[in-house]
Amino acid sequence: MVDNLLTASGVNPAAISATEALYLDGAFSQIYPLVYSEVAAAYGPFLPFFLAEAAQQASSITSTLASDYVAGLGIDRNFVLNQAGYPGTQRKYNVFKGNHKRSSYQIDINGLQAVDPKKIKPTPNPDQAQFQTGIYIQDQLRLGNWIGIAGIRQDWVDIGFKGSPDTHEQATSGRAALMYEFDAGIAPYVSWSQSFTPQPGLIVSDTLFVRTNGRAATPREGNQIEVGVKIQPRGSRFAVNLAAYELNEENLIASPDTLFENLIGAARRVRGFEFEAIGNLTDELVAIASYTYTDAVFTDYPDPLAYKIGTQDSNMPEHLASLWGIYTFSRGWLDGFSVGAGVRYIGEVTDVGEDLLTGRQFSVTTPSATLFDASVGYETDHWRWAVTAQNLEDELYLVSCGAFTLTCGIGQARTVIGSATYKF
Repeated sequence: MVDNLLTASGVNPAAISATEALYLDGAFSQIYPLVYSEVAAAYGPFLPFFLAEAAQQASSITSTLASDYVAGLGIDRNFVLNQAGYPGTQRKYNVFKGNHKRSSYQIDINGLQAVDPKKIKPTPNPDQAQFQTGIYIQDQLRLGNWIGIAGIRQDWVDIGFKGSPDTHEQATSGRAALMYEFDAGIAPYVSWSQSFTPQPGLIVSDTLFVRTNGRAATPREGNQIEVGVKIQPRGSRFAVNLAAYELNEENLIASPDTLFENLIGAARRVRGFEFEAIGNLTDELVAIASYTYTDAVFTDYPDPLAYKIGTQDSNMPEHLASLWGIYTFSRGWLDGFSVGAGVRYIGEVTDVGEDLLTGRQFSVTTPSATLFDASVGYETDHWRWAVTAQNLEDELYLVSCGAFTLTCGIGQARTVIGSATYKF
């Protein structure tokens, strides 16, 4: 889903700091101070400037009409050099019969002739550079119990592709949200947002029978609407967020079964439901739980057979869940230390394929996985040191198996990250 200041974040503390999640979730609903202080002690601030500024301003809004503006400038530069491509089509093959390293033949797109894959060499792709510049302004308003936010952003993207004229893209995207805070601590809201996301480094074609090193990918675009409710009874030590949303994205990149490389022009509709709860079980122990249901289907797909339309996006499992606990020591010689542990569940996902000769359809299911994470941290007035481990057991799991090729990606191995943060 597209983040905005009034939506749930679906936090996975192993990948995003709990402090950031609280800012995203609670810029306009004041999370109980004890909950916030415990989470902040365990995870130091990690937040783009404008979000932190927005949260700080929100706390100063009075009960009368108030208006606060946030404005900013974003600049991004990306360079991709010496990239190689391997254009061509291939037949279906069976990973269990020993020939999974390469198919027995390929078809050269230029002449549509079968050739020995050993005689096809990777084709060098032109170097490319993408320059993105964006400006934004956002207004935050409050009138009594009503809270609103409206923002607009303008982006310019220049795509340089060696040997071809530069491509210039621009887009205006907006966001708006409205929330009402009941005295009992219940705050329903509705939000709308647009996205414009460059895709640097990806080389695509617009049609099937053109070499795919034709041009650089243009940005993908999205439009989302969301409704939800935030629940935090006054004086309580917990908060609950519920949200349902629909996101429509277009200009996505796809790899049809008949190609090794990429076509542009896929579109998908994502409908989902999110639940998140955070609270203090004791003065020193914070728990965070979340669950996400996602129904992501292709509404368009750049393949002449078109059988992917209406099927599940194999990169987006229907079910995701996580549970995380953070214990912060507040007395004795362990004062300032924190330890955390969590578990993540990634649900199964199914991909479909079709035999190009017979038209028979088939499917393969990527199995679910359960992973464990942990963290250790120490914080002083100005410093925070932390070590975070993901997939603690180094479990071998699969992601996004393809039905046509019967190939699977391997999930992230055990990953340990150390960090040091200094606060002025």
